[in-house]
Order: sequence, then C-alpha cells, then structure tokens
Amino acid sequence: MNLQLHKVISDVTGVTGLNIIRAIIAGERNPKKLAQACRP
Repeated sequence: MNLQLHKVISDVTGVTGLNIIRAIIAGERNPKKLAQACRP
C-alpha cells in the first residue's frame, strides 16, 4: 500500500491522522472507509 498521508492531512499526529493510522494498522485498506476516519 503506497500511502502519502502528508499530502492528505496536515498533521499526522493529530486526531484525524492517528485515526487513519490506527485503521491502517488494524488492516483497513478501503479508501472510503479510511476517509470515514476523518473528523468533520
């Protein structure tokens, strides 16, 4: 999986970044589901 979080979110250590990283570590690979990890 080639993922460049820095192009999508500005702070990978923020809540959204950590939620996405946790989802990836848990095995999630679906981009739509990963996008749901973002806070509005």
